[in-house]
Order: sequence, then C-alpha cells, then structure tokens
Amino acid sequence: MGRGDLVYVVYWERGCGEDADPKAVFPRMRECLGWLDYEDDRFVRVIFDRVVSASAQAGLAESVAVCRAIPRKDIVDIQQLGVKPKPLGA
Repeated sequence: MGRGDLVYVVYWERGCGEDADPKAVFPRMRECLGWLDYEDDRFVRVIFDRVVSASAQAGLAESVAVCRAIPRKDIVDIQQLGVKPKPLGA
C-alpha cells in the first residue's frame, strides 16, 4: 500500500468512559474508510474527510483534513481498495 491509496480498516477502539460505570466500558470494533496518509511499523493514519483545495477565500493557507491514527496492534484487518482516487488538488 502506498500514500493516497483508498483503504478499509477494521480496528479495536480502546474503551474510555467518563462518568460511566466501569463495568460498562469495553473496547469495541470499528471500521474506517479513507485515504492512507502515513504508515510505519507502529501505526497507520487514514484521512476520511478533507478539503479538496485550500484557498485564501476560504481562510485556508493549506489543505486540512479529518483523520485517525490507528496503532498497528489494534488493526484487525486492512485492505487496499481497487480504486485510485484523483490526487488532492488535481
């Protein structure tokens, strides 16, 4: 897989509860679909929402995105999808 590839990731999200009964807090399985932005032996970063083109009119000097960093040890499955989206800003 390479940067910019469209990926599908199934992973464990660690449980966290605030003002909750601790017995009701468990890890849960989640899924994420987006562009692979970064990967190494520790984690992957997937962008799942992004500004297509930054502009001064929109008040953005550079592209911004919504992303998730997922530790490799929490990944259950990761698949590269057979789609090559258009590069950002093209």
